Amino acid sequence: MNKELLLIGKYRIDGRKSNEIRDIKISTDIISEANGSAEFNLGETKVLAWINGPKEGRNKNMENKGVVKCIFSLAPFASLTRKKDYKRDLKMREFSKSIKDIFEQIIILENYQKSEILINILVTQIDGSYKTAAINAVTLALINAGIQIRDTLVCITLGLFDREVCLYDVNLQEEKEKIPIFNVAYLPVSKKFTFIELVNSNTPYENIENLMREAEKGCLLVHHEISKFLKDDYIK
Repeated sequence: MNKELLLIGKYRIDGRKSNEIRDIKISTDIISEANGSAEFNLGETKVLAWINGPKEGRNKNMENKGVVKCIFSLAPFASLTRKKDYKRDLKMREFSKSIKDIFEQIIILENYQKSEILINILVTQIDGSYKTAAINAVTLALINAGIQIRDTLVCITLGLFDREVCLYDVNLQEEKEKIPIFNVAYLPVSKKFTFIELVNSNTPYENIENLMREAEKGCLLVHHEISKFLKDDYIK
């Protein structure tokens, strides 16, 4: 695809305007054996997250607060490429650590002394922004598990087109054009970012401030959808 065709007039290749996100669908209590679980669908990107714990930690020398562990994986059928990719495996391990670090800040771990909370994430279908979907799915799974959190963490992926146009919720076709990608996680009540990742990082410095403003707006769109689900459809 020609990069110039990413945006034709006001519209993107999938018919959205630059500041529109795809449809979000949420389900909870997906895995009965888990303490809490959620599926987060962002367009055709689908992620399942489930929580085991809190349970007594194996390490007897644990501090007087809980410990977070994370297992992140891509299903073999999630994308067209199925052969072994060690570089991708390394990136998955790195993102798993990032999720652990993110949610150590969000979970009120002092209320779970000497306990472990295991976060499991499985990406079952990829059509762009799977990291965004993963973080949002974990937030919902924690809520479903009754784990106490400081704020409803939300996440969005932005793309920068032609150095100035910000594309909300980037899909796979847009990602393939190697435009600068901005993954951000945001706390709506605290009004602060907890995770920022820049991919294809040739973003001009003068665009960063604008990207942060757009990231906040995009995260609030996601937060609106999650809040609507929790208010209207969630029963626990």
